[in-house]
Amino acid sequence: MLENCCIVSVGIGHWYPKGIDRMNESLNKVNWKNGRLLYRNEYPPGCPCIEEAGYAFKPYALTEALKKGMRYLLWADASVWALKPIEPIFEKIAEDGCLFFDNGFSVFHKEHSIGEWCRDASLPKFGITREESMRMPEITTSFFGLDMARRDSKIFLEDWMAYAKDGETFIVEPRDNDKGQCSSDPRVKGHRYDQTAASVIVERLGMKRILMPYYYAYFEKRGPRTICANKGM
Repeated sequence: MLENCCIVSVGIGHWYPKGIDRMNESLNKVNWKNGRLLYRNEYPPGCPCIEEAGYAFKPYALTEALKKGMRYLLWADASVWALKPIEPIFEKIAEDGCLFFDNGFSVFHKEHSIGEWCRDASLPKFGITREESMRMPEITTSFFGLDMARRDSKIFLEDWMAYAKDGETFIVEPRDNDKGQCSSDPRVKGHRYDQTAASVIVERLGMKRILMPYYYAYFEKRGPRTICANKGM
């Protein structure tokens, strides 16, 4: 049995606090006895509000869990809940050193690229060109895990936090590119700030990615091995 495991989430405003309640109840139902750090209608210490830095609460909350002595960290959006006991997820994190999912069900449709969701102004910050970004796969930051005893996981969280604090990368607006706000390139759909930055770091470090619906899936596309599901309320 692994120790110092922690599931981490933040739910602020709208239906998100209810999502935290659903997650918490589901963890009780699957008899999760290890750590959980769930912020309900509050930010982690020192975290800017979402209007100032979109979803910066993710690296801030994970950093807080690390400060509390947790080693195996599992981030789950407030829209996520457990369908089955989640111990196998942490075992997978311990085995691979991390748990990241490509943003796309490859058996259903093509994967998304970083370039589709990165504004022009952020490309120099990441040190990549538009064409390079279009060839880089995007991960999802709705659900992922880190073994903080591993060097790559430590660097990932440090770099992600640095982007959250730089006043540029986690910019909330513009988010969409329907009127060319993010780029004149028609392939660009918008800017996902936290997810784009995380995807760049994972690609840079060569961290392992796997496919949904194993371990985690959107509720409608769950499979027999899905342990946690995602659906808004």
